[in-house]
Amino acid sequence: MKSSGYQGSCSRPFEATCKDYEVLISLLSRFNSDFVSGTERSILFDRLLAGVMTHTESDYGFITESTETEGILKIHALRQSRNGDVSGIPWQPETSSQLEFPLLPGSVIDDLFHSGMPVISNRPFQDTRSLGTLPGNPMLRNFLAIPLSIRDKVSGLVAIGNRKGGFDRSLILHLAPLANGMAALIEADRHAERAYFDHLTGLPNEHVFLERFNAESSRHVRRRLPLSLLRLEIDHFNNYRNNHGIKTAETCVRRIAGTLIGNLRAEDCVVRVGPGQFAALLSDTPSFRAVVVAEKLRQAVVKSPIEIEGLETLMAPTLSIGLVTLPSGGRSYQAMMLVADKALQQAKADGGNQVSAGSMKNP
Repeated sequence: MKSSGYQGSCSRPFEATCKDYEVLISLLSRFNSDFVSGTERSILFDRLLAGVMTHTESDYGFITESTETEGILKIHALRQSRNGDVSGIPWQPETSSQLEFPLLPGSVIDDLFHSGMPVISNRPFQDTRSLGTLPGNPMLRNFLAIPLSIRDKVSGLVAIGNRKGGFDRSLILHLAPLANGMAALIEADRHAERAYFDHLTGLPNEHVFLERFNAESSRHVRRRLPLSLLRLEIDHFNNYRNNHGIKTAETCVRRIAGTLIGNLRAEDCVVRVGPGQFAALLSDTPSFRAVVVAEKLRQAVVKSPIEIEGLETLMAPTLSIGLVTLPSGGRSYQAMMLVADKALQQAKADGGNQVSAGSMKNP
């Protein structure tokens, strides 16, 4: 496996022994066990990173994943050891923004993502291409980064640094099975996220919404608890997309999704069901209360104009909302959505930016 970067000299080449292979197999076994058992991803990645750092006698390491935002990497794990001890408490970000760091264009790590080749830099201060600002801002004597690739596409990287004697290509080959395992995990998580979450807003998708409806409606019928459903649509959404472009329309959708989440309870479920459309399930909510909630959401959007780069005035979207409450005898998901949609269309026909309630009778 070839590598890039200013390699410099390695005074302590890695020569794998039988014990080293036993350690590698143990790390892979623990990793696979944690993966199958559903261990929280941050814990899984941190355990693996600690094992890699101990195994390679490195004082610094991190694991990252590329994001949908070009040039931004997401940190899954980060450790800096003291005197070779990496068993302490892992790094914990103080804010969500610390979970990401920018990828410097033209840096050796940027080259890794474009070339898919590992990076060795045994004299980072002599490298003509900067490593960029690394998480934790370490002082590096040497550095090794291995791409996490699936089907020739780099989805992230594992990096270690400050190993006594530096790094060489043999260590890259030794760690390749672990890198392949990490790449497979990231890819599996991405497939799961695409299967259950909307890529634009991060909201659950309609598949999750249907499962939640089935569970809540069964509870509703069994325990005689109220259940209401809302259908929400951004008024004149196609005009935003046609007049200002797709990116502006997507910004509008994301901001409104955030407003909805911020004004609903944790036990409620809101999803995106169309380009400018949402649905919300309100558990333990009778019809009169659902009207109050819907009006609260409508007003919250009105009071939250959106600043768009390149537009002189704030964008002021509004919502039309249709709602329905499940009758005591219960009804199907399709029937509930149909009545809520008819109420939504009535709200739009009446001028938009308002709430309309539909009704259902017991079968």
